[in-house]
Amino acid sequence: MSQETFIRAAKIQSIINRLKYEEAVFQNGHWSSAEMFEDQLRQDGFVPPVPISHKYNFPNGMSEKEYEDLAMWLTYIIYFDPTRIYDTQKYVDTLTRDSGMTAEEKQAYYDKLFAITGGLSDSEKNQIVRFFINSKENAIEYFFKMTKNLQNANPEIADIKVNPGAVPNMFDLTIGATSRFHPNDIKYYMFLDDIGTARQNQHKIGAVLGYEPHVFIEPSRVNQIVNGIIMQRNMQQGRTKQ
Repeated sequence: MSQETFIRAAKIQSIINRLKYEEAVFQNGHWSSAEMFEDQLRQDGFVPPVPISHKYNFPNGMSEKEYEDLAMWLTYIIYFDPTRIYDTQKYVDTLTRDSGMTAEEKQAYYDKLFAITGGLSDSEKNQIVRFFINSKENAIEYFFKMTKNLQNANPEIADIKVNPGAVPNMFDLTIGATSRFHPNDIKYYMFLDDIGTARQNQHKIGAVLGYEPHVFIEPSRVNQIVNGIIMQRNMQQGRTKQ
């Protein structure tokens, strides 16, 4: 390999790595909205009547963050749009249409993406697009194996049926686990037909607390949480009056 070819290959790999770490994975760090809600309840003096968060085992000694990043990267590869590389402006326009973003926010988003790939030659763009197209089939296959390995390591989610190629289900199950969502809540969300009903359940909790969890909780568990909060609050008020 000539020095020029090596430098070109290194540049292509560098851009792919930037796409992975600056676009594909979560940019706000690793955290669990279920665990945060559970902690907030305790800070407010309530003992959650049912477990809200749940810790899972991850294969091959991987951490939650490592498993999450891998799931996000595989999903990025599978749904990759060549327009991202060939026409960043069109990509941003399509992605942000009906998003409610201001013109300034859209411009800032475009500038962020353009900073990664704006300096590529046509040949380099073709190489990067070819990488994603060639990787897609293997990514789907690997994602399925990864999901099954996760289920094998955690009997509590082993009964969730996930078919090869069902990328949305694989994503929901994997990210649900890395986000420490309770198994019952993962199962509920994965096969949720009506997002409006799920939001109404969140409102039930918000009505008694003044704030809502940023996680969809299975309806019977919502009722247990609401009833538990009301009972504990009544007990606290009763002790105050004595």
